[in-house]
Amino acid sequence: MNTKRVADGSTTWEQNFRCWWAQYRDDIVKRDFDWIRKLHPGGHTLESWMLETGYDGDLLKNPLKNVEDGKFPRLELSLAQKL
Repeated sequence: MNTKRVADGSTTWEQNFRCWWAQYRDDIVKRDFDWIRKLHPGGHTLESWMLETGYDGDLLKNPLKNVEDGKFPRLELSLAQKL
């Protein structure tokens, strides 16, 4: 990941990602769940997804399908705890 601080005015991946999530945290990006459910009525709520996949919050299990299929390396627990 490019986290070097360079005085050329560029944005690092970390800064970009942090600002992107801040838009949701600060309600700059509005989430219209009624519209989303009308567009995709079979979509999951967090609760229904957790029940369907059996996800229980265990950090040793990865909920991402590609990780389970071996397509991406799994994060080590020590790294996941830092995130």
